[in-house]
Amino acid sequence: MVSSQPQYGLRLHYSRSTVASLGLVEANAKSSRKFFRLGTWIQEYGRLRILVASPKRSITAAYLMNVYRSLSILLYLLLDNIQWLYQVRLIRMGPSKYNRLVSLTWLCYASALIANITQHLRSILNFYLYPSGCYCTANGSAVACRLGKDLADLLIALRGLRLISLHDGYIGVAGITAAFLGIAGDLQWY
Repeated sequence: MVSSQPQYGLRLHYSRSTVASLGLVEANAKSSRKFFRLGTWIQEYGRLRILVASPKRSITAAYLMNVYRSLSILLYLLLDNIQWLYQVRLIRMGPSKYNRLVSLTWLCYASALIANITQHLRSILNFYLYPSGCYCTANGSAVACRLGKDLADLLIALRGLRLISLHDGYIGVAGITAAFLGIAGDLQWY
């Protein structure tokens, strides 16, 4: 029997088979998350290829922001997977290199979030400036949900970069808020 003593004083006893099963579930959950990230990377790479290869493109601020956003997301996902490879001990590096890798990962994530926030604010501004012939193709409430999600995620990224100091409880609330707003935005998108 394996014992566990959580912070509230409840003592639980698990059999070794239960612990092994829970370990397998945890390992599979992490793998499925990584496969999802790989799919996101492939989708973002395809989006960037279409964006750059378009023969009718004109170089505008919106175009440059979209390219910047896609590159930031691609680099973030690549660095995130390198971190995972280090954590499962498939690659080795010293602690200082790993710390630089983590910082660079957070920086790319924050950069992509800032590009997303800028894009959402542009959509909202276009909606209010041109209500009759709105340039927006998205549902306004979905854009507002995604803006809130990205702002909550930005708090987490800024804490990861050590640019702001927030208690773990606030980071947890930001994460839950981002998750709920992301789901709400996706439900309203269609």
